Amino acid sequence: MKSLNSFHTANYPDLFDYSVVDQSGESLGTLHSMWNSEQTGTLEFLGVKTGWLFGSNHVVPAEKAQIDESARTIQVPYLLAKIKDAPSVDADSTISDEEEAEIYRYYGLGQSTSATTTTTRTTDTMASGLATGATAKAASAPAPAKAPVTTAKSGDEREITLSEQQVKVGKRTVDAGSVRLRKVIRTEIVNQPVEVRREEVVVERVSADQVHAGTATSDFKDETIEVPLTREEVVVSKEAHVTGAVRVNKTATAETQNVSETVRKEDVEVLRDGKTVTERDERSSR
Repeated sequence: MKSLNSFHTANYPDLFDYSVVDQSGESLGTLHSMWNSEQTGTLEFLGVKTGWLFGSNHVVPAEKAQIDESARTIQVPYLLAKIKDAPSVDADSTISDEEEAEIYRYYGLGQSTSATTTTTRTTDTMASGLATGATAKAASAPAPAKAPVTTAKSGDEREITLSEQQVKVGKRTVDAGSVRLRKVIRTEIVNQPVEVRREEVVVERVSADQVHAGTATSDFKDETIEVPLTREEVVVSKEAHVTGAVRVNKTATAETQNVSETVRKEDVEVLRDGKTVTERDERSSR
């Protein structure tokens, strides 16, 4: 942020409709008018168009106000509760010496010594320029059209219809991606010890007295004995067994999201003898 007074005076018209916030950042309304010193041309007061009842144009000293051009906000060093009951001046009016003194007194400030009167610069003031002590929006921006005035006769009842925007929040289903499960084959080495047997021939020589009885006497003929041998060998086979399964299903979860949207609403501004009447004035007149 930077000081509002450091903002080039030629660009003051660009500030209209900037949001004005209090020192805690709470929104007050929009910048509706500005008053500068007729003598020095410096900015002295801001007119904040609030959305409260009667929609008054509350006056705030421009001293120590900070501007954030990226956020399009102007922060004033006062709280909302203070500004809510601040003096109000019609956007098209010049602030008199008495009103100026009252404003400075209300905010606990010393009265400005740069000028005795201030001149309004509002969105309705067109191309009067700094030479006259007033700056308006660019001349290419037309002033807002004034609403027609209807005069109520005695005994007649008139009403002003008030409207406001309402936020309607809906929902729609959009693609959030997908999850795919694919079965893959992996291999591993299994080591398992297996005992196998095999037959062998044992040849031994025995003495005559150990020869089995009935064995024929040798007749010096050739003789062959064949002994078949066996052995075990490992046979491997594989069987598939079900070890489980992976089951997939979808569930829906809910979360709360905060939706923030700007809406417009209409209010009533009460004018009594050409001056805006605030809630405080209404209460004191009763």
